[in-house]
Amino acid sequence: MALITAQQAIDNLDVEVRLLKKVTVKSGNSVSRGDLVSLSTGKVIPFLTTADPYTVMYEDVDATSADSIGLAYRVADIKSSEVNFGTGTDAEVRDALDTIGIYLID
Repeated sequence: MALITAQQAIDNLDVEVRLLKKVTVKSGNSVSRGDLVSLSTGKVIPFLTTADPYTVMYEDVDATSADSIGLAYRVADIKSSEVNFGTGTDAEVRDALDTIGIYLID
């Protein structure tokens, strides 16, 4: 997955974005800005507690009919109340996200 941009700004998710990356959302799925996602066969899907968290989406992506490219955070400080954890919780994923450069802040 390619790194595409670096920013030093606060966006409307109360996020300090440092790096973004392109991701492919797996066909049959739809993800929204702020959704936590997992990786499945090299593509992102909505987060499931049976998988490791991969990143948080930067933008909405509708891949219901075909794989679609979107942007996700590569390195960021994100207010935890702004993240949709799907079937998981902040406590379950905080340490795993820290190791990949996504830092949840209170």
